[in-house]
Amino acid sequence: NGLITADVKMNGHMSSIEKKQYEKFEASGSLSITDMNYQSKTLNYPAKIDKLNLNFTPKYVELKELDAKLGKSDFKLDGKIENFLQYALKDSLLIGSFNLKSSLIDLNQFMAEDNTKPKTAAAADTTPMNVIAVPSNLNVQLNAGISKMLYDNLDITAISGSIKIKNSSVKLDNLKMDLKDLDGSMALTGVYNTQNIKKPSVDFDIDIADFDISKTYK
Repeated sequence: NGLITADVKMNGHMSSIEKKQYEKFEASGSLSITDMNYQSKTLNYPAKIDKLNLNFTPKYVELKELDAKLGKSDFKLDGKIENFLQYALKDSLLIGSFNLKSSLIDLNQFMAEDNTKPKTAAAADTTPMNVIAVPSNLNVQLNAGISKMLYDNLDITAISGSIKIKNSSVKLDNLKMDLKDLDGSMALTGVYNTQNIKKPSVDFDIDIADFDISKTYK
């Protein structure tokens, strides 16, 4: 359920977009979504778009505002999307630059196994989490400001820095964070790569300050 308000006009050939002849393709108008809820048997958590506002031009789409929730996590985004028509019509590469703000991102929820299957407490403790696959058709820069993130048994706060998603990889550029459970802070620079989903790789420089040795060991 929800409300979609659209006033968009498009006229031209897809070949003009592919050749970057934007002056030959007319695209203008706006699209907004409010109070949209989405549920599916294949999604283990509800998705809600409180607000979405897009402004269209032939060359790019301005994401004026996105306020959404995926399960326990909330996301606020603004920025610019290039190659939007190719992405929407031909599943081509999506290029974008965004500012991301969130009060909570629960990564455990996104990595959890299929919780419809019964399992014992012991099995839950020993079964590994699934690998997070990074989409191959994204070239996106995120300037992040996240108040709190849950990952495994860690409570991470005050996250800031640059995140770039490209070629099925996530590159972190001096991503800073406080780790409440370890009484310290950490900064990450490096790459998480899932080009080979069966053998994902991690290559990071880690700058650690003030970790409590006993708490970190545990």
